[in-house]
Amino acid sequence: MTSQRFLSMLDTCIDPAKTIHVVLDNGSSHVAKATRAWLAAHPRWHVHWTWSTPPGSTKSKCTSPP
Repeated sequence: MTSQRFLSMLDTCIDPAKTIHVVLDNGSSHVAKATRAWLAAHPRWHVHWTWSTPPGSTKSKCTSPP
C-alpha cells in the first residue's frame, strides 16, 4: 500500500470537520513527490516532521520538511 493510499483511507475514515496532525520522518515514501503533492492537496492535514538528525547534534534548527 502506498503512503498516498494509506492517507486517503484515513482521510475517508476521519470526520471531514476534523483537522488532522501527522508526524512523519524523512523516509523515502514520506518525502516522495507524490506524497507531498497529496498532502498539499489536503489542507486539513498538518505535517510535523521529525528531526533528520538528533536534536543538539548540530547547531542549526530543523525548520522545514526534508
